[in-house]
Amino acid sequence: MNLKYYTSYYNILSRYNSLFYSYVKQKNLSAVFVDKSISDPNLFVDICHMTQQGIEKLADTFYEGVVKIIDKKIYEPRPLL
Repeated sequence: MNLKYYTSYYNILSRYNSLFYSYVKQKNLSAVFVDKSISDPNLFVDICHMTQQGIEKLADTFYEGVVKIIDKKIYEPRPLL
């Protein structure tokens, strides 16, 4: 892989993630941030395509994140009407 292109890709992806995190926080949205959980290079066959193990790790990480969001919403105290 050409390191020059990887560096550009990494910089763009990092900027996107930073903007996404800020937007989610600003709007008080629920989101599952999987990027930190799937950063192992062995989970990828190239710059963006995952191995079968990577796909399974992504699915598990996303599922666990969604379950936490749902549980929080279900058990979150709500104001009385």
